[in-house]
Amino acid sequence: MKRIRISFLALLFLLVSCNKDLIIQQMDCLKMSDNSNWTTEDFKLEYTIQFPSNYEGTGMVGFEGNFFSKNRIDDKVSFNYSFCGPLLCLDFGEALASTATTEIIVIDRNNNEVILASKKEFCSNGMVEGILYHNTDASSMGKYYMKQDSEYLEGLTVYFDYSEYSEVERIIQTITKQ
Repeated sequence: MKRIRISFLALLFLLVSCNKDLIIQQMDCLKMSDNSNWTTEDFKLEYTIQFPSNYEGTGMVGFEGNFFSKNRIDDKVSFNYSFCGPLLCLDFGEALASTATTEIIVIDRNNNEVILASKKEFCSNGMVEGILYHNTDASSMGKYYMKQDSEYLEGLTVYFDYSEYSEVERIIQTITKQ
């Protein structure tokens, strides 16, 4: 009887510990949500995204596949993707090696190596739908990976003044699968 009680207490402690970690993880995850005051536009074949009125650019275009470009009118934020080869463009780039990765090294638009050592997850219905890796320099860069089946594929590059980081998060939160 004593063993059952000790086993029960150990199991209860384990469950409470696991739930605590799960709650902490979900609190750090931003919920995907729309913004009824912003303009909705096509982002990828099966996705839309929303922007405030102070953004301009062609958005999603393509003939042999899609590419995307949208910029804030004061040039403080730029969203784009272009995963093009010699014959066609794809909606997604390379796969993320592991969701446990805490930082990634990328090449910026000036062909410089950049370490993106900050990570933010975006969730819907308790599931991580995307992961943004970014740096915190005054002129920052971010790579957003989107869940596709069982892996996360590069879906977006963002350049931004770090003072506008919260706006970058709010825009990414509006990405919706149709």
